[in-house]
Amino acid sequence: MMLAPPKWEFTAGNPAAIALFGARDEREFVAAAAWSLSPEYQPDGELSSVKARQMIEAAMESGSYSFEWTHKKFNGEEFFATVILTRMIYRGQPLLQATVRNITDLKRAEAEMTERLHLATLVAEVGRWLLGLRACVKAYSNARRS
Repeated sequence: MMLAPPKWEFTAGNPAAIALFGARDEREFVAAAAWSLSPEYQPDGELSSVKARQMIEAAMESGSYSFEWTHKKFNGEEFFATVILTRMIYRGQPLLQATVRNITDLKRAEAEMTERLHLATLVAEVGRWLLGLRACVKAYSNARRS
């Protein structure tokens, strides 16, 4: 995907980008406003339009910038992505080349592992509590026998 100033509109999209966003073809893809392929807000609560400009500025200043982003397909379905923006000069004009990778499955797996870790921690706490209770009961029984 290529984006060009001053409005940072798409100027090109390869077959992988077109398929990722669910566009019919490159013409439909480049006709879309870049902001229309993101939800109004990112998961951190920041407006996508504001945050996107910050990411673009960072890439233009440093030459390349990588970040996580929530995108939206043409059908409205949202997906998690990693984005790498790379500054380029083409025919004397600055452009940004964007590499977008869908990481939705990775995010789901991370959430599942976090939940499993949380449950394992709870089970361990209950087990420790039961061992402590067992020790108390044993001590009480021994004290009553004496």
